[in-house]
Amino acid sequence: MITSNSFLGIKIIDLTDDTSIASLSDDLQYVTPPSGQLYRLINATVNIPDPAGSGSGTHFIKFQFKNINTEFSFDNDLFYVSSAHDVDIILSYGYVRTGDTKYPPDNIQQTQFLRNGITFNNANPLAFYYYNGTDVAQANSRKCNLMFEIYKECL
Repeated sequence: MITSNSFLGIKIIDLTDDTSIASLSDDLQYVTPPSGQLYRLINATVNIPDPAGSGSGTHFIKFQFKNINTEFSFDNDLFYVSSAHDVDIILSYGYVRTGDTKYPPDNIQQTQFLRNGITFNNANPLAFYYYNGTDVAQANSRKCNLMFEIYKECL
């Protein structure tokens, strides 16, 4: 017998954060679907200005799965963008617009991740991680908007 997931709709989640992130500090946010639902990422827009006044270091973002039964880990990155202290991090139109180091490294793979989506559920939420490795606090607003298709989880 073949089963299919029932399409339930579209959801936009705004992870924008205005909280200041101190030098050498981080911010971690999760997107956790309700039990019984799957979220499939179909678009992501991220705009994180460089930390104003910084003279050294880097800042970066990561998307990764997190199993709710384990601690956050750097071993399971799905997507990574790092920028020098004076470069913004911008993702739009399905790929990295600005950023020095990227994973996946090419535009086609970035688009596959950002627009053709990874699918995750309540047991394995999507983590969005920002690290400020510069010499000043990141006082600028970090904008992150994610668009998902929502499906009913089938057995």
